Amino acid sequence: MQDGDKLRISPIKANFSEILSKIDKFWVIGLIAGLLVATFSIDINIDKESAYIVKVNGQKIGAVKGVDVYNDVLSSIELTDGKNSLEKISFEKINFLKTDFLSKDELELSVRKELGLKAKVVAVKIDGQEVARVKSQKEYEKLLEDLKKYYYPKVDGEIKIISATIREKIEPDFVWDYYKNTQDIDDVIQKIADGQMLTQEYEVKKGDTIWDISLNNDISIEDIKLANPDLNIDKIQIGQKIKFIRKKPYVNVEIVAQINGKEEIPYDTKKIVDKNIKKGIEKIKEKGQTGLAYIEKKVFIVNDSVVQEDVLNTEVLKEPKDEVLIVGGKAHSGYVAFSGGFIRPSRGRLTSGFKFRWGRRHEGIDLASPTGTPIYAAASGKVIYAGWKSGYGKCIIISHSNGFTTLYGHASKLYVSIGEYVNKGEKIAAVGSTGRSTGPHLHFEVRKYGTPVDPLKYIR
Repeated sequence: MQDGDKLRISPIKANFSEILSKIDKFWVIGLIAGLLVATFSIDINIDKESAYIVKVNGQKIGAVKGVDVYNDVLSSIELTDGKNSLEKISFEKINFLKTDFLSKDELELSVRKELGLKAKVVAVKIDGQEVARVKSQKEYEKLLEDLKKYYYPKVDGEIKIISATIREKIEPDFVWDYYKNTQDIDDVIQKIADGQMLTQEYEVKKGDTIWDISLNNDISIEDIKLANPDLNIDKIQIGQKIKFIRKKPYVNVEIVAQINGKEEIPYDTKKIVDKNIKKGIEKIKEKGQTGLAYIEKKVFIVNDSVVQEDVLNTEVLKEPKDEVLIVGGKAHSGYVAFSGGFIRPSRGRLTSGFKFRWGRRHEGIDLASPTGTPIYAAASGKVIYAGWKSGYGKCIIISHSNGFTTLYGHASKLYVSIGEYVNKGEKIAAVGSTGRSTGPHLHFEVRKYGTPVDPLKYIR
């Protein structure tokens, strides 16, 4: 290396050292400033993300994350209730704990409740009518789910809910109110399930019978009697006012479910008539035994009523054993022949009349009542059929004079046999749901010379 080269290097080294010394100063200053800014930023973030315990009157309400939630709640309460309401609210910074933090809405609801202030609650409306108020949107959503579950069928076997639908329109309406004016979810569900009592008035028209009024207004004769204790149902007059009081549900919940489980198979009763024994006397020769089957079925339910039941599969586990009865066949000395006119054959609500139904004529009337409800002979006559009849299930047909016959279908038990004579009002069977039936009821027909006629025109 030559001497000239060394001379050029020295100044460069000197300048570089000078520059480096200056850079060192700026770098140190920048580093310190950066650390200060970073530290300040960290402090701000830590402050914003800190945990706080919120207190009202010194009592802990809950924990929140960050001051923004706390300040938002204070602003909301000040806006609706003034600054004085804030004096009893305080907070305390704490270290992070393993705890659930309240949201802004949850904190505000809790504080307002503790202070006795109005809060934004939910009015539950059904088809535009307010029914109740609950505390929050969360409670409202739970109410809808629990309301459907309230109507789930209670069974011993397996159940799979296919769908649950509320027919009516239910919607929330947010209003300011005190917590004391809200109700618990269970109480609201019970109120909705109980429904509301409605009072109506009907004016008797020319040609009306109590049966016509019962059928056309979908109300049982028993309920008419209860609402009108002084009414003589056998002597109603044109222009007379009859009061109806009935319960109307707030909602109709449609449930479709599949139910699998074991069910008893009822046994049949076979009767041996002994004409040496007086009619009405029965002796058990062989006891009946119920059978058992595993049944898979799909059910359609509206509120508590099964409106349709489709059996998907049946496996008989145990066959039923028939009951054998010895029954008296000796005619009563007090038998009274048919003199015209029929009495009501059973109590219960009139659910279907003599009319076209499901595309075909319904050739009688249906009286719905619990299984086992007594069925009586509508008039004196001779039993010409007692047994199982396709579609009708367990069935009795009585022949009267003047070409009249009466039929009693879907019975659970039969108390008379073919060939017996029965008096008007004598118990002949019990209500059931045998044959083609969607629930326990009596199907009652009146025929004149084989032609179906409207029973309501003959019942007195």
